[in-house]
Amino acid sequence: EAYSTTIAQEEFNTTMKPLIDRVQNLIRKVVARVVMKDDDGRTTKTTMDEVVLVGGATRVPAVQTMLRKEFPSIPDLCSSLSAEGAVAQGAAIQAAIKSGLVPLSELKSAMMLDALPHAIGVLLPDGKTYVPILEKDAQLPAMGYATFTLADIHQSGVTVVAVEDVGV
Repeated sequence: EAYSTTIAQEEFNTTMKPLIDRVQNLIRKVVARVVMKDDDGRTTKTTMDEVVLVGGATRVPAVQTMLRKEFPSIPDLCSSLSAEGAVAQGAAIQAAIKSGLVPLSELKSAMMLDALPHAIGVLLPDGKTYVPILEKDAQLPAMGYATFTLADIHQSGVTVVAVEDVGV
């Protein structure tokens, strides 16, 4: 049998607040990392002309309110794009950046950033010790490393258990 209930908007917003606060902190960290360079390589002031909303949570009024407060100079939040199209554009931009074939100056107007939602690391053989390799909120693409020592000099192999730290 299906379960259905009704809750007041205020109760919903209260329930969502910890998640919205996490998103707000992530947005602030990512925006703080954005540094643009002019054609001569000098750092310029970063400006944003548009905030594109993609995904179901972006339709939540409390999320939209938070975004309007974070970006007061942007009059309208853009939710008219298709989610699939925005993801495809983001993938194309990331591919252009990684290829190095397209100058960043040509991508300025379409720059999209992504970050890790959780830390990624290695679980040691005791099954309890976690060694982070990439920190939560690391800007993508990202690279990390750690050095480990073999347990025995005659050891013929090693099993690496990569895990995502979801903070549960």
